[in-house]
Amino acid sequence: MSALLKTYWRPLIIISAICLLLTVVFNFYGLYTNKFYFLKLDGYLFAFISFAHFVFLYVIWFKITASEYPDTIMRNLEYVLYALTLLYFYKVIETCTTLLSLGEYSEHLISPYFLPLGIFLLVVHFLLLASTIGVFLIRRLIIGSYRIDYLNEDIDSWNR
Repeated sequence: MSALLKTYWRPLIIISAICLLLTVVFNFYGLYTNKFYFLKLDGYLFAFISFAHFVFLYVIWFKITASEYPDTIMRNLEYVLYALTLLYFYKVIETCTTLLSLGEYSEHLISPYFLPLGIFLLVVHFLLLASTIGVFLIRRLIIGSYRIDYLNEDIDSWNR
């Protein structure tokens, strides 16, 4: 699996970015009503929070292409992404619960796009969760661990 991740890190980061964009856009979508609600505050809040994920994807891409070591800013971004991973897991559970609630509203008029779009959103949320975990593995395998003390190994301040 490690050889597979080392080989296909670019498509994984691109898939993660595409899934994140789709999640931001469809966060404004009401599955039951088949409408976009652009006045929802939580849609904008999610878009603002997901900015940290886009920055982390850029940092990962840059560190791999430039063959640089991880730093403390990258570590702090990854800590934020751990919390976002829990949010992505919640989105998977929420979408799955919404899809399973279809039988409760059988006497109501539900959009014919409910099931196809719901399954699409479930797949996108699951792909986002899986690709985020894959990006964590890429960071560990390709970039390395967060051992920050390597900066001071070759510096001897007493020999000036």
